[in-house]
Amino acid sequence: MGQDMIDLEEAEKRVSAHAKERIKEKEIKDIDIESSELDQTGEIPVYKIQGFAVIIAKSGRLGPKKTMKKPFRAQINAVTGKLISFVEEKLITIEEE
Repeated sequence: MGQDMIDLEEAEKRVSAHAKERIKEKEIKDIDIESSELDQTGEIPVYKIQGFAVIIAKSGRLGPKKTMKKPFRAQINAVTGKLISFVEEKLITIEEE
């Protein structure tokens, strides 16, 4: 892997920004990165990043709030910085108020 690459922090920022644009569930409170690693796919160095969006959802105007998380997985080309894949998983309820 002797090529110039973006650093891991930059890769995580790009994935977080993409998650905020892509995930259309209610109000996104935060994006948390759980794990990230540099891997090799064929000749291409790839950052594999897993995380989740913390989402605040309400049931109607007066209904209770729910804090939920939407896990995601992403791969980003470590040389070009371009997103290769982004996969969202099912919403998980963390707590209800």
